[in-house]
Amino acid sequence: MTIVYLHPHFTSPGGAGRFVLETATRLARRGHVVHVVTIRADAEVVGAARNTIRFHELGGPLSSSLAFWSGFRGSCRRVAQSLDQWPDAIVFAQPFPANWWGFFAKKRRRELRMVWYCHEPSAFIHSAAWIRAIPGLLKRTLARFLNPLLRRIDVSSARHVDLVFTNSDYTRAYARRVYGYAEGPCRTAYPGADPRFRAAPPLPRPRRVTTIGRLTAFKNVDVILRSIARLAQEGMRDAELHVIGEGDARAGLERLAAELGITRQVTFRGRVDDAALVTALQESRAFVLASVNEPFGLVAVEAMACGTPAVVVGSGGPAESVRDGVSGYHVPPRDYEALADRLKLLLCDDAAFARLSAGAAARAAEFDWERTVDVLEAGFAELAVRKPACAPAGGRMSRAGAEQG
Repeated sequence: MTIVYLHPHFTSPGGAGRFVLETATRLARRGHVVHVVTIRADAEVVGAARNTIRFHELGGPLSSSLAFWSGFRGSCRRVAQSLDQWPDAIVFAQPFPANWWGFFAKKRRRELRMVWYCHEPSAFIHSAAWIRAIPGLLKRTLARFLNPLLRRIDVSSARHVDLVFTNSDYTRAYARRVYGYAEGPCRTAYPGADPRFRAAPPLPRPRRVTTIGRLTAFKNVDVILRSIARLAQEGMRDAELHVIGEGDARAGLERLAAELGITRQVTFRGRVDDAALVTALQESRAFVLASVNEPFGLVAVEAMACGTPAVVVGSGGPAESVRDGVSGYHVPPRDYEALADRLKLLLCDDAAFARLSAGAAARAAEFDWERTVDVLEAGFAELAVRKPACAPAGGRMSRAGAEQG
Protein backbone atom coordinates (compact mmCIF):
# COMPACT_ATOMS: atom_id res chain seq x y z
CA MET A 1 0.00 0.00 0.00
CA THR A 2 0.92 3.64 -0.39
CA ILE A 3 0.34 5.50 2.88
CA VAL A 4 0.56 9.28 3.18
CA TYR A 5 0.83 10.78 6.66
CA LEU A 6 -0.28 14.37 7.24
CA HIS A 7 1.53 15.92 10.20
CA PRO A 8 1.90 19.61 11.17
CA HIS A 9 5.68 19.75 11.68
CA PHE A 10 8.69 17.97 13.17
CA THR A 11 10.47 20.69 15.13
CA SER A 12 10.80 19.05 18.56
CA PRO A 13 11.19 15.42 19.64
CA GLY A 14 8.47 13.32 21.20
CA GLY A 15 4.71 13.72 21.24
CA ALA A 16 2.59 13.01 18.20
CA GLY A 17 5.66 13.29 15.98
CA ARG A 18 7.14 10.25 17.67
CA PHE A 19 3.97 8.30 16.85
CA VAL A 20 4.40 9.19 13.17
CA LEU A 21 8.09 8.27 13.03
CA GLU A 22 7.70 5.01 14.95
CA THR A 23 4.71 3.71 12.98
CA ALA A 24 5.73 5.04 9.58
CA THR A 25 9.21 3.49 9.68
CA ARG A 26 7.75 0.13 10.68
CA LEU A 27 5.17 0.27 7.89
CA ALA A 28 7.96 1.05 5.42
CA ARG A 29 9.97 -1.92 6.68
CA ARG A 30 6.94 -4.11 6.01
CA GLY A 31 7.11 -3.14 2.35
CA HIS A 32 4.65 -0.25 2.17
CA VAL A 33 5.52 3.03 0.46
CA VAL A 34 5.25 5.76 3.07
CA HIS A 35 5.18 9.52 2.51
CA VAL A 36 4.86 12.32 5.06
CA VAL A 37 3.46 15.72 4.10
CA THR A 38 4.43 18.35 6.66
CA ILE A 39 5.32 22.01 7.00
CA ARG A 40 8.84 21.30 8.19
CA ALA A 41 10.89 18.23 9.13
CA ASP A 42 14.06 19.16 11.02
CA ALA A 43 16.86 16.68 10.38
CA GLU A 44 17.79 16.38 14.06
CA VAL A 45 14.20 15.39 14.88
CA VAL A 46 13.38 12.95 12.08
CA GLY A 47 16.90 11.51 12.03
CA ALA A 48 17.33 8.14 10.31
CA ALA A 49 13.64 8.01 9.39
CA ARG A 50 14.58 9.84 6.18
CA ASN A 51 16.18 6.59 5.02
CA THR A 52 12.83 4.80 4.88
CA ILE A 53 10.19 7.56 4.71
CA ARG A 54 9.76 10.20 2.01
CA PHE A 55 9.22 13.64 3.53
CA HIS A 56 7.51 16.40 1.53
CA GLU A 57 7.93 19.78 3.22
CA LEU A 58 5.40 22.49 2.41
CA GLY A 59 7.48 25.27 3.94
CA GLY A 60 6.06 28.48 5.34
CA PRO A 61 5.14 29.49 8.89
CA LEU A 62 4.42 26.93 11.61
CA SER A 63 0.89 26.35 12.86
CA SER A 64 1.62 28.23 16.09
CA SER A 65 1.94 31.53 14.20
CA LEU A 66 -0.71 34.02 13.14
CA ALA A 67 0.78 34.03 9.63
CA PHE A 68 -0.07 30.34 9.25
CA TRP A 69 -3.71 30.91 10.13
CA SER A 70 -4.07 33.90 7.86
CA GLY A 71 -3.18 31.58 4.98
CA PHE A 72 -4.73 28.40 6.34
CA ARG A 73 -7.21 27.84 3.54
CA GLY A 74 -4.36 28.13 1.06
CA SER A 75 -2.40 25.47 2.95
CA CYS A 76 -5.44 23.17 2.81
CA ARG A 77 -5.53 23.55 -0.97
CA ARG A 78 -1.79 22.90 -1.27
CA VAL A 79 -2.06 19.71 0.76
CA ALA A 80 -5.09 18.52 -1.22
CA GLN A 81 -3.28 19.17 -4.48
CA SER A 82 -0.19 17.32 -3.29
CA LEU A 83 -2.35 14.28 -2.53
CA ASP A 84 -3.46 14.14 -6.17
CA GLN A 85 -0.12 12.53 -7.05
CA TRP A 86 -1.07 9.45 -5.00
CA PRO A 87 -4.61 8.64 -6.20
CA ASP A 88 -4.75 5.18 -4.56
CA ALA A 89 -3.09 6.10 -1.28
CA ILE A 90 -4.38 5.69 2.25
CA VAL A 91 -4.21 9.21 3.71
CA PHE A 92 -3.41 9.13 7.43
CA ALA A 93 -4.01 12.48 9.14
CA GLN A 94 -2.52 13.25 12.53
CA PRO A 95 -3.15 16.06 15.08
CA PHE A 96 -4.68 19.42 14.43
CA PRO A 97 -4.35 21.14 12.02
CA ALA A 98 -3.29 18.13 9.91
CA ASN A 99 -6.67 16.52 10.51
CA TRP A 100 -8.36 19.59 9.00
CA TRP A 101 -6.05 19.30 5.97
CA GLY A 102 -7.28 15.73 5.57
CA PHE A 103 -10.95 16.59 6.10
CA PHE A 104 -10.66 19.33 3.45
CA ALA A 105 -9.01 16.94 0.99
CA LYS A 106 -11.67 14.28 1.58
CA LYS A 107 -14.45 16.80 1.05
CA ARG A 108 -12.80 17.83 -2.22
CA ARG A 109 -12.21 14.24 -3.39
CA ARG A 110 -14.80 11.93 -1.87
CA GLU A 111 -13.15 8.79 -3.22
CA LEU A 112 -10.05 9.53 -1.13
CA ARG A 113 -9.36 6.87 1.51
CA MET A 114 -9.09 8.98 4.64
CA VAL A 115 -7.98 7.82 8.11
CA TRP A 116 -7.50 10.00 11.19
CA TYR A 117 -5.44 9.19 14.27
CA CYS A 118 -7.27 11.13 16.97
CA HIS A 119 -4.89 11.79 19.85
CA GLU A 120 -7.82 13.73 21.31
CA PRO A 121 -10.57 16.01 20.03
CA SER A 122 -8.72 19.31 19.68
CA ALA A 123 -8.32 20.56 23.26
CA PHE A 124 -8.41 24.25 22.44
CA ILE A 125 -11.83 23.67 20.84
CA HIS A 126 -13.48 21.06 23.07
CA SER A 127 -11.82 21.43 26.49
CA ALA A 128 -13.05 24.20 28.78
CA ALA A 129 -10.18 23.41 31.17
CA TRP A 130 -7.66 23.93 28.38
CA ILE A 131 -9.20 27.28 27.47
CA ARG A 132 -9.13 28.40 31.12
CA ALA A 133 -5.44 27.51 31.24
CA ILE A 134 -4.46 29.70 28.27
CA PRO A 135 -2.01 32.33 29.57
CA GLY A 136 -3.04 35.95 29.05
CA LEU A 137 -6.50 37.50 29.31
CA LEU A 138 -6.57 38.61 25.67
CA LYS A 139 -5.78 35.12 24.34
CA ARG A 140 -8.35 33.50 26.65
CA THR A 141 -11.01 35.99 25.63
CA LEU A 142 -10.29 35.44 21.94
CA ALA A 143 -10.41 31.66 22.39
CA ARG A 144 -13.78 31.88 24.13
CA PHE A 145 -15.17 34.21 21.47
CA LEU A 146 -14.11 31.96 18.58
CA ASN A 147 -14.98 28.69 20.30
CA PRO A 148 -18.59 28.25 19.05
CA LEU A 149 -17.50 28.78 15.43
CA LEU A 150 -14.46 26.51 15.72
CA ARG A 151 -16.54 23.81 17.37
CA ARG A 152 -19.09 23.85 14.52
CA ILE A 153 -16.34 23.71 11.89
CA ASP A 154 -14.52 20.88 13.66
CA VAL A 155 -17.56 18.67 14.22
CA SER A 156 -18.86 19.26 10.70
CA SER A 157 -15.47 18.64 9.07
CA ALA A 158 -14.75 15.47 11.03
CA ARG A 159 -17.46 13.59 9.16
CA HIS A 160 -15.17 13.52 6.12
CA VAL A 161 -13.23 10.44 7.18
CA ASP A 162 -13.52 6.69 6.61
CA LEU A 163 -11.79 5.31 9.69
CA VAL A 164 -10.69 6.77 13.03
CA PHE A 165 -8.02 5.39 15.34
CA THR A 166 -7.60 6.69 18.88
CA ASN A 167 -4.79 6.36 21.42
CA SER A 168 -6.96 4.94 24.22
CA ASP A 169 -10.44 3.66 24.94
CA TYR A 170 -11.01 6.88 26.88
CA THR A 171 -10.21 8.98 23.80
CA ARG A 172 -12.30 6.66 21.66
CA ALA A 173 -15.38 7.22 23.83
CA TYR A 174 -14.66 10.95 23.92
CA ALA A 175 -14.33 11.17 20.13
CA ARG A 176 -17.53 9.22 19.59
CA ARG A 177 -19.35 11.56 21.98
CA VAL A 178 -18.02 14.71 20.32
CA TYR A 179 -18.29 13.67 16.68
CA GLY A 180 -21.10 11.11 16.78
CA TYR A 181 -19.01 8.29 15.30
CA ALA A 182 -20.45 4.79 15.29
CA GLU A 183 -18.57 2.07 17.16
CA GLY A 184 -17.24 0.06 14.21
CA PRO A 185 -15.15 2.66 12.34
CA CYS A 186 -13.68 4.15 15.54
CA ARG A 187 -10.95 1.92 17.00
CA THR A 188 -8.20 2.04 19.61
CA ALA A 189 -4.56 1.67 18.58
CA TYR A 190 -2.40 2.19 21.67
CA PRO A 191 1.02 3.78 21.11
CA GLY A 192 4.10 1.77 22.02
CA ALA A 193 7.09 2.38 24.24
CA ASP A 194 10.46 3.10 22.66
CA PRO A 195 12.85 0.17 23.33
CA ARG A 196 15.39 2.68 24.67
CA PHE A 197 13.20 2.95 27.74
CA ARG A 198 14.12 -0.24 29.57
CA ALA A 199 14.20 -1.32 33.18
CA ALA A 200 17.31 -0.81 35.28
CA PRO A 201 18.03 -2.70 38.53
CA PRO A 202 15.25 -1.59 40.88
CA LEU A 203 17.56 -0.61 43.76
CA PRO A 204 19.44 1.34 44.91
CA ARG A 205 17.70 4.47 43.67
CA PRO A 206 17.59 7.84 45.42
CA ARG A 207 14.33 9.01 46.96
CA ARG A 208 13.55 10.82 43.75
CA VAL A 209 10.26 11.59 42.02
CA THR A 210 10.21 12.72 38.39
CA THR A 211 7.55 14.43 36.31
CA ILE A 212 7.89 15.13 32.60
CA GLY A 213 5.84 17.30 30.29
CA ARG A 214 5.10 20.77 29.05
CA LEU A 215 4.74 23.09 32.04
CA THR A 216 1.19 24.39 31.72
CA ALA A 217 -1.59 24.79 34.25
CA PHE A 218 -3.27 21.70 32.76
CA LYS A 219 -0.40 19.46 33.94
CA ASN A 220 -1.05 20.31 37.62
CA VAL A 221 2.63 20.28 38.58
CA ASP A 222 1.68 22.53 41.51
CA VAL A 223 -0.09 19.52 43.04
CA ILE A 224 3.15 17.53 42.87
CA LEU A 225 5.05 20.38 44.54
CA ARG A 226 2.51 20.46 47.37
CA SER A 227 2.85 16.70 47.84
CA ILE A 228 6.65 17.06 48.19
CA ALA A 229 6.08 19.86 50.73
CA ARG A 230 3.73 17.54 52.63
CA LEU A 231 6.45 14.87 52.75
CA ALA A 232 8.94 17.47 53.97
CA GLN A 233 6.55 18.38 56.79
CA GLU A 234 6.54 14.71 57.76
CA GLY A 235 10.33 14.73 58.03
CA MET A 236 11.23 13.47 54.53
CA ARG A 237 13.66 16.25 53.63
CA ASP A 238 15.59 13.85 51.39
CA ALA A 239 12.65 13.40 48.99
CA GLU A 240 13.60 15.00 45.64
CA LEU A 241 11.48 16.15 42.73
CA HIS A 242 12.92 16.53 39.23
CA VAL A 243 10.73 18.54 36.86
CA ILE A 244 11.61 17.97 33.20
CA GLY A 245 10.10 20.25 30.57
CA GLU A 246 9.51 23.90 29.75
CA GLY A 247 6.41 26.04 29.51
CA ASP A 248 4.63 29.20 30.52
CA ALA A 249 3.95 27.94 34.04
CA ARG A 250 7.61 27.40 34.98
CA ALA A 251 8.20 30.78 36.66
CA GLY A 252 5.07 30.41 38.78
CA LEU A 253 6.04 26.88 39.80
CA GLU A 254 9.49 28.04 40.85
CA ARG A 255 7.89 30.74 42.99
CA LEU A 256 5.54 28.18 44.54
CA ALA A 257 8.47 25.89 45.41
CA ALA A 258 10.11 28.82 47.20
CA GLU A 259 6.90 29.68 49.07
CA LEU A 260 6.57 26.05 50.17
CA GLY A 261 10.17 26.00 51.39
CA ILE A 262 11.24 23.11 49.15
CA THR A 263 13.56 24.91 46.73
CA ARG A 264 16.48 22.64 47.67
CA GLN A 265 14.40 19.54 47.04
CA VAL A 266 13.10 20.54 43.61
CA THR A 267 15.21 20.67 40.43
CA PHE A 268 13.77 22.27 37.30
CA ARG A 269 15.79 20.64 34.53
CA GLY A 270 14.13 22.15 31.47
CA ARG A 271 14.29 20.12 28.27
CA VAL A 272 16.65 17.15 28.11
CA ASP A 273 17.60 14.78 25.30
CA ASP A 274 16.28 11.22 25.04
CA ALA A 275 19.36 9.65 26.66
CA ALA A 276 19.05 11.94 29.69
CA LEU A 277 15.32 11.23 29.82
CA VAL A 278 15.92 7.49 30.03
CA THR A 279 18.54 7.95 32.74
CA ALA A 280 16.26 10.27 34.73
CA LEU A 281 13.47 7.69 34.77
CA GLN A 282 15.80 4.79 35.57
CA GLU A 283 17.14 6.69 38.58
CA SER A 284 13.70 7.57 40.02
CA ARG A 285 11.54 5.65 42.43
CA ALA A 286 8.32 7.20 41.13
CA PHE A 287 6.98 9.03 38.12
CA VAL A 288 3.98 11.34 38.50
CA LEU A 289 1.49 12.51 35.89
CA ALA A 290 -0.97 14.81 37.67
CA SER A 291 -3.06 16.05 34.72
CA VAL A 292 -6.74 15.15 34.68
CA ASN A 293 -8.23 13.21 31.75
CA GLU A 294 -4.94 12.96 29.86
CA PRO A 295 -5.81 11.30 26.50
CA PHE A 296 -3.07 8.67 26.83
CA GLY A 297 0.14 9.86 28.48
CA LEU A 298 2.88 7.93 26.67
CA VAL A 299 5.46 9.21 29.14
CA ALA A 300 3.80 7.15 31.90
CA VAL A 301 4.31 4.01 29.81
CA GLU A 302 7.93 5.00 29.14
CA ALA A 303 8.47 5.45 32.88
CA MET A 304 7.04 2.01 33.58
CA ALA A 305 9.29 0.56 30.88
CA CYS A 306 12.21 1.85 32.97
CA GLY A 307 10.89 -0.07 35.97
CA THR A 308 9.60 3.14 37.55
CA PRO A 309 6.09 2.91 39.02
CA ALA A 310 3.76 5.61 37.68
CA VAL A 311 1.41 7.54 39.94
CA VAL A 312 -1.37 9.02 37.83
CA VAL A 313 -4.81 10.55 38.21
CA GLY A 314 -7.33 7.73 37.92
CA SER A 315 -9.05 9.10 34.83
CA GLY A 316 -8.42 9.30 31.12
CA GLY A 317 -5.91 7.18 29.24
CA PRO A 318 -3.42 6.77 32.14
CA ALA A 319 -6.11 4.95 34.11
CA GLU A 320 -5.98 2.30 31.35
CA SER A 321 -2.21 2.05 30.99
CA VAL A 322 -1.30 2.13 34.70
CA ARG A 323 -2.76 -0.71 36.77
CA ASP A 324 -3.52 0.53 40.25
CA GLY A 325 -1.47 -1.32 42.85
CA VAL A 326 0.31 -3.38 40.17
CA SER A 327 2.39 -1.04 38.00
CA GLY A 328 1.77 2.17 39.93
CA TYR A 329 -1.07 3.94 41.66
CA HIS A 330 -4.19 5.94 40.83
CA VAL A 331 -4.95 9.06 42.89
CA PRO A 332 -7.91 11.47 42.88
CA PRO A 333 -7.61 14.69 40.86
CA ARG A 334 -5.62 17.49 42.55
CA ASP A 335 -5.40 15.59 45.84
CA TYR A 336 -1.85 16.33 46.96
CA GLU A 337 -2.33 14.52 50.28
CA ALA A 338 -3.31 11.25 48.58
CA LEU A 339 -0.40 11.72 46.16
CA ALA A 340 2.00 12.27 49.08
CA ASP A 341 0.78 9.06 50.74
CA ARG A 342 1.47 7.01 47.62
CA LEU A 343 4.85 8.63 47.04
CA LYS A 344 5.85 7.97 50.64
CA LEU A 345 5.15 4.28 50.15
CA LEU A 346 7.27 4.10 46.99
CA LEU A 347 10.09 6.19 48.47
CA CYS A 348 10.31 4.45 51.86
CA ASP A 349 9.11 0.85 51.39
CA ASP A 350 11.72 -1.06 49.40
CA ALA A 351 9.55 -4.18 49.12
CA ALA A 352 6.59 -2.22 47.76
CA PHE A 353 8.81 -0.38 45.31
CA ALA A 354 10.44 -3.60 44.06
CA ARG A 355 7.05 -5.25 43.55
CA LEU A 356 5.60 -2.32 41.62
CA SER A 357 8.82 -1.82 39.67
CA ALA A 358 8.57 -5.36 38.33
CA GLY A 359 4.87 -4.86 37.61
CA ALA A 360 5.59 -1.59 35.80
CA ALA A 361 8.15 -3.17 33.46
CA ALA A 362 5.80 -6.08 32.72
CA ARG A 363 2.86 -3.77 32.01
CA ALA A 364 4.91 -1.49 29.73
CA ALA A 365 5.99 -4.50 27.65
CA GLU A 366 2.37 -4.83 26.53
CA PHE A 367 2.62 -1.47 24.73
CA ASP A 368 4.64 -2.45 21.69
CA TRP A 369 4.98 -0.44 18.46
CA GLU A 370 4.73 -3.59 16.32
CA ARG A 371 1.33 -4.32 17.87
CA THR A 372 0.31 -0.73 17.13
CA VAL A 373 1.29 -1.15 13.50
CA ASP A 374 -0.57 -4.48 13.30
CA VAL A 375 -3.80 -2.67 14.22
CA LEU A 376 -3.17 0.22 11.83
CA GLU A 377 -2.16 -2.06 8.96
CA ALA A 378 -5.29 -4.16 9.33
CA GLY A 379 -7.47 -1.06 9.13
CA PHE A 380 -5.60 0.28 6.10
CA ALA A 381 -5.94 -3.08 4.36
CA GLU A 382 -9.72 -2.99 4.82
CA LEU A 383 -9.90 0.40 3.11
CA ALA A 384 -7.52 -0.64 0.34
CA VAL A 385 -9.84 -3.38 -0.93
CA ARG A 386 -13.15 -1.56 -0.80
CA LYS A 387 -14.76 1.66 -1.85
CA PRO A 388 -14.31 4.31 0.84
CA ALA A 389 -17.38 5.12 2.90
CA CYS A 390 -18.70 8.67 2.97
CA ALA A 391 -20.32 9.69 6.23
CA PRO A 392 -23.90 10.88 5.95
CA ALA A 393 -24.81 14.51 6.42
CA GLY A 394 -25.02 15.56 10.04
CA GLY A 395 -21.51 14.46 10.92
CA ARG A 396 -22.19 10.84 11.84
CA MET A 397 -20.28 7.95 10.37
CA SER A 398 -22.72 5.04 10.29
CA ARG A 399 -21.73 1.44 10.91
CA ALA A 400 -23.43 0.40 7.67
CA GLY A 401 -21.59 3.05 5.68
CA ALA A 402 -18.26 2.07 7.20
CA GLU A 403 -18.76 -1.60 6.35
CA GLN A 404 -19.95 -1.25 2.75
CA GLY A 405 -17.98 -2.44 -0.25
